[in-house]
Amino acid sequence: MLLEELLKKYANASYDEKREAMRLEDAQKAFNDLKKEMLKAGYSEKEAVSFVYSLVRIASGSDHEADEEEYNLFVAATGLEITTGEFYGLIKHGFDKEFVDSVDQIVDSLSHEAKDAALRFVACFLVADKEISDVEKEMFKKLEA
Repeated sequence: MLLEELLKKYANASYDEKREAMRLEDAQKAFNDLKKEMLKAGYSEKEAVSFVYSLVRIASGSDHEADEEEYNLFVAATGLEITTGEFYGLIKHGFDKEFVDSVDQIVDSLSHEAKDAALRFVACFLVADKEISDVEKEMFKKLEA
């Protein structure tokens, strides 16, 4: 299972810097792969970026709090310009079932390659605080199915 593989890769790394570097590299690759696949499928750049914001909102919003690690990872991985206030505002709203369902519908409509990239991107943020709650696990499983 993708989630368990990524958990082992990140959570069990020997050194914090190594773990952070691996997660950033994976998040950058996932973001670039996802954006490329969405553009190839006919989504606009704006739609692709909006979808990335939705993924981060789901991945980081289960506790309605964002932390500095998540913000720094997002900015470094995507290169998108967003202030800490904007990022925290996005996350503090969290998500509800309808929001997750709408994002899940988009994920299900993507190519296998784009869906894989979206899940890899989400996983990078799920492990940012080195823990994954049961709510986050269930959400990830829903997106993965």
